[in-house]
Amino acid sequence: MKLNSKVYPIYCPEANQQSVLRLGLSRLSLADWILIDEDFELFHQHKLQQQSLNHRSVYQELCGAKDAIAEFNDFLLKHLLTRHHEQFAINQNQLIHLATGIGFDLSATSLWKSSLWVQDDLCLLQPQAEEYRLTVGSVCSPSRWRLQEKIGKSIDWIHVPVPDYQQTLSERVNRLLAGMKPGNPVQRYNWSIQLGNELNWQRRESMDSESVRWHWRIERQTLLKLPRTGAVMFCIRIFLHSFDRMEETIKLLSGNSDSQGFRKVLLAIINRTPSPIRHYKGLTDILIRELEK
Repeated sequence: MKLNSKVYPIYCPEANQQSVLRLGLSRLSLADWILIDEDFELFHQHKLQQQSLNHRSVYQELCGAKDAIAEFNDFLLKHLLTRHHEQFAINQNQLIHLATGIGFDLSATSLWKSSLWVQDDLCLLQPQAEEYRLTVGSVCSPSRWRLQEKIGKSIDWIHVPVPDYQQTLSERVNRLLAGMKPGNPVQRYNWSIQLGNELNWQRRESMDSESVRWHWRIERQTLLKLPRTGAVMFCIRIFLHSFDRMEETIKLLSGNSDSQGFRKVLLAIINRTPSPIRHYKGLTDILIRELEK
């Protein structure tokens, strides 16, 4: 399913960004942990579509995760009813999203069922043998990765394809997960450039298609530790905006029509990016020629 985010771009390229590969974490108020907006129904339909196409590709659960799932489901339900009380209510045995009238089963015992309550994809990380492993995932909008290949793996193993991850980020990420305080989420933004605007970004669109356009793909990633089990919830929310929309946003933010536009800022970042990282991110010569126009 395709997404043209209705909401204002939540993150723009940083003109002074020196490295694409960085942690970039910031503290997050618990009130802002989960975002619910005008694209709620589209994400809901997308998740049901992906589940009907291939359930195993969007949901994986290993043994030993039931307690952490139950703790998260309870935590999420209480969060939605308190922090988003204007958007959710309980009617008999259902959680109701008020704007759309969509109802959800409150007896959810899987992460798949509770993932339908929100727009994010959900990954559960559990501490095992002094490292965190992905034990449960409900992932309908992956950015060129497959849940089946990552389930049961450690954080370090999951990031093996990322150039220089072991040297630059591995120790910091593992230290972060171990030291997180329950109920105090953090967030980071990861960006990619995508041809087309499919939420499930697996296949490459034809470069010859006149109807396919480049899009700015944002992953809003949040981490939240649960107090009882010590599991960490990794939530991933996708936003997709056309280049034209991003140009308009940059001009509006700068208030100066002569300032550097979206394409120029992005091109400068790419030109500073080492070739291995550029290749990993899919920042191709075709894209660079598009930005240079």
